[in-house]
Amino acid sequence: MRRSNTRANQGNAPDCCSASNNGADQGTRAHQSPRRNNCSDDCVCNQSAEPTKAAAAAPKGTLTIAAAEIPEALDPTISLQIYNWTISYAMFDTLVKMDSAGKIVPSLATSWEIVNPKAWKFTLRKDVKFHDGTPFTSASVKATLDHILDPNVKSRQNAIWASYEKTETPDAYTAIIYTKDPMGTMLSN
Repeated sequence: MRRSNTRANQGNAPDCCSASNNGADQGTRAHQSPRRNNCSDDCVCNQSAEPTKAAAAAPKGTLTIAAAEIPEALDPTISLQIYNWTISYAMFDTLVKMDSAGKIVPSLATSWEIVNPKAWKFTLRKDVKFHDGTPFTSASVKATLDHILDPNVKSRQNAIWASYEKTETPDAYTAIIYTKDPMGTMLSN
């Protein structure tokens, strides 16, 4: 699932972001606080849940990055290489994530519960849009999981999700994921 526009424009950071105020070399971007140096409200390092004016503007042109390797694929379901995961985490969000203390916390899901040993119910955020403006909904969750198990995709994650049966979408912001067997790794997958 793609990230919303709040982080999409970081590669175009204005000069106010260029210098770190923590003693790091000139030109680094150590975004440790929401407001740094000469940053204005339009600055992309002044991140918030709402897109800033700079982040809301559609970037034009080509983004060129320096990379240690060529990614195997930009579809995160295709590769299990560490390098690909680094890129995927910069582009896509997950239903839940792990915080620095190792605790599972909300990301695209605001809450979750075990309905029964073979069913998990996720309540989704309502404020997320894909890069093209399409809203993120329970249908997006279903499409992602169905994509992983589509034999034409040849996803390397299909073994991780071998117990997946189906996703029901009772409304736009509720996804119920059913598995063939109890799946204790649901949140870490």
